[in-house]
Amino acid sequence: MAAPQHPEAFVRWLRQVTPYVHAFRGRTFVVGFGGEMFAERARFASFIHDV
Repeated sequence: MAAPQHPEAFVRWLRQVTPYVHAFRGRTFVVGFGGEMFAERARFASFIHDV
């Protein structure tokens, strides 16, 4: 789930995902993404930085 761009939508999204952030803190998790992520080096670098 990608974070929304508008501030109000971002706050709603953050409130929805916060319980999961707390529940899985300190645990290993797997992130899946499509091959299109490799098409642009900057996009992939940004994604890895965020994760």
